[in-house]
Amino acid sequence: MKKKNKIEGIMLKHREKAQKFLLFFILGGVLILLLGNAIAENSSPAGLIHFPVKNAVEDRSISIEARLEQYAVQQVQYVRVYFRTRGQSDYRFLEMDEQLESFSGEIPEDVVKSPGVEYFILALLADGTMATSPSSNPFYAPHEVAVTPGSEIGITPPDELPAKIDTKPITTGDEDFQATILSPESDERVAEKDALIAVSFLGEVSKLDLKSIKLFVDNKNVTSTATITENMLTYIPRTLLPGSHQVKLELADSDGVRFPDMVWRFYIVSEKEAARQQQKLPFKGDVYAEFRNEKFADTTYSVTNFGGKIRGKLGPLKYRGRVFITSREDKAFQPRNRMLIEAGTSWIGIKFGDTHPTFNELMLWGRRVRGIEAYIKFGFFNVEFVTGQTYRKIEGMPYTDDPANQPPNYLHPETGLPVTSTTGIYKYGTYQQNLMAIRPSFGSGKNFQLALNLVKVKDDAESIQHSTKPKDNIVLGPDLTLAFDNHRIEFKASAAFSLLADDISNGALSSDDLEEQFGELPFDPAQYEQYFVINTSLIPLDPTGLTSLAYQGSFKFNYFNNNINVIYKSVGSAYNALANSFMRKDIQGFSAYDRIRLYRNQIYLNLGFEKYMEEVSAEGNGDDSTAPSDYSALNIGVSLFPQAKYWPRLNVNWKNYDRNNGLDHIQYPNSVNYKNTDLSFQLGYDSLRTNYQFPLTTVISFANNNNIAGGGSFDFKYSMFSVNGTYRLLKYNVVLKAGFSSTGAVGVNTTMQNVDGSGTLTPVTQNYTDYQRTAFNFGGDYRFLKRHSILWDMSIITLDDKVTGNYQNNFFRVRYQMRY
Repeated sequence: MKKKNKIEGIMLKHREKAQKFLLFFILGGVLILLLGNAIAENSSPAGLIHFPVKNAVEDRSISIEARLEQYAVQQVQYVRVYFRTRGQSDYRFLEMDEQLESFSGEIPEDVVKSPGVEYFILALLADGTMATSPSSNPFYAPHEVAVTPGSEIGITPPDELPAKIDTKPITTGDEDFQATILSPESDERVAEKDALIAVSFLGEVSKLDLKSIKLFVDNKNVTSTATITENMLTYIPRTLLPGSHQVKLELADSDGVRFPDMVWRFYIVSEKEAARQQQKLPFKGDVYAEFRNEKFADTTYSVTNFGGKIRGKLGPLKYRGRVFITSREDKAFQPRNRMLIEAGTSWIGIKFGDTHPTFNELMLWGRRVRGIEAYIKFGFFNVEFVTGQTYRKIEGMPYTDDPANQPPNYLHPETGLPVTSTTGIYKYGTYQQNLMAIRPSFGSGKNFQLALNLVKVKDDAESIQHSTKPKDNIVLGPDLTLAFDNHRIEFKASAAFSLLADDISNGALSSDDLEEQFGELPFDPAQYEQYFVINTSLIPLDPTGLTSLAYQGSFKFNYFNNNINVIYKSVGSAYNALANSFMRKDIQGFSAYDRIRLYRNQIYLNLGFEKYMEEVSAEGNGDDSTAPSDYSALNIGVSLFPQAKYWPRLNVNWKNYDRNNGLDHIQYPNSVNYKNTDLSFQLGYDSLRTNYQFPLTTVISFANNNNIAGGGSFDFKYSMFSVNGTYRLLKYNVVLKAGFSSTGAVGVNTTMQNVDGSGTLTPVTQNYTDYQRTAFNFGGDYRFLKRHSILWDMSIITLDDKVTGNYQNNFFRVRYQMRY
């Protein structure tokens, strides 16, 4: 009877928990349903769907995801994310990777700096058209991410601390503090008798409240049996079954403000297996193979990908590598396969493959180079060097000769119809483009560094036959860094001077030809053709006018809960850097930013102001139809990051920018009058979890953007509602996922037209997109034999498009991965 009563009590207890779980699930679902339809993002265009990231933590990469709603994978040449630290004037970019039904990428951690990050996404389609997010003026009005310094949040998550590799100190307030996992390391496999949980507290620990420390092993509070001192926490588990185990450590400062939890996993294995782990090679990594099948409307596409990563350390030498091979590799496009192998110490290193060097913001800033990158750093003197290919050759396609006629009369190569062409080229090819850059510098950069940069980019004019205007470019310039108090005060200055030969197909001018056009010169350009081609296509023809000069300076001040950045920049109209072609030219002006921390770093006030003059060369040029444009932008944002449990995150941002060159839009076609006001509000609430291993997470987000673009002629609204669930079982070896999402978009374009023929212009509105998309997603992940896993997922997507028509897409993917 007692046993029966005990069983009934247990069942009643679990029934009550299940009822609570069901209540939380229903409440979470209702809240999402109430707010889901209010989610609006006006900055995504028809076709390219992206929900912007609003907040990030300093020195941690930002994951970006976007979807192309109305295009199959084969219709996309590439999708890129362009990004920069707020205050920088030039963007870097990376190509995003294809996922099941989206594209994903990461903004690297070296860009994620306070006070924020700016980025936009650009997709180039096979027909040559583009889609961007934001859809309206992405260069001037990019997505903005408020960055919270990791030093102000507290502790670096354990999964971001490489095993047995030194990490930089983590600070709390104004005092250095570091919490580091000693054992077991993340994903480490140990025998039960060797299991010891140890975390060290280093640096200034006076603000750490030892009474606030709580240690959980597999969700069980074991703090009472742990040993806690000012410098270390240790705990010896009593009994741990073979398999996966989770450790969670909670800490707070003396004011009661909690640091982010430290959470990691380790595995209990047999003594024999643990001994094998001790003898294994000092590297980690994974390899994978995946197959994707996509049915887009009535067409089916299949893609196969292979890849892998490796990283490790041998004494002071660190090395890593990665490879990605796809069946979509096509010589008719730029490379889609990727490979990189690198090894180095703190003073010497080398990279082979696809690298993204960053020498100078004006000259070479994250451009993909397939080749070799190397460095030698002695501190007092350093050299960085890179050489390789930025574009591979892609042959063009000529028109077919017409037997009945002579050029410029040809036949179209696809239709066979007669055409007239001055070049005889139907499709222009791409020259192989080679880059060489070197950067010697004096000083380590900790407090001082003076560098000289030389970047040389040249098209190989002999690489293909059917194209036009191969180029040769050289850029030279210095940069200077002065820093004090661990870079809390920092001055930077850089300058660059460029020469561009816009067409080197006929080579350099001879001394006689040059003398005839420019007068006598003390050298023969043909003798130096291997270094740089000088001819009549040179930009600028007269370098003494300094129109190809660019320079900028910046000042940073990080004290008294303020992080102030001020930048001044000037770029000449004839400045050209092929290694950093995506930068604004012919501009002059400044920008200023400040991030103010309030209430123990739980409230952030972000302020920004930009004032630039564009098309500076148009001033005083005698042409009344052109004029410089004044560009100004003001940004004010407030972010709330409460440390208390169950409080929502809040982000409110207001931005206003204006571009105007003062010309009448009726009289002059070059008139610019663009005003934009953007107000966004985002409320985020997550971590609604049950006591079961079914980890329900409810996320409530609300965003409202009000865009006034082109005098009100452009309007785009986007809404989304989604529900996703994940269920883990068999000690997390099996993961099942399911989800539903519904998205809708309406885009309206207003133009002034002469409708009745009277000459009077009246506004005419037209929907350029109007669709509703629903998607069901299913998938799972099965881990077996400790190091192997198989992932599968599929989507069934229905698109109801009132402009282009209705169709259904199906996606399926299966992926095998082995970790070592």
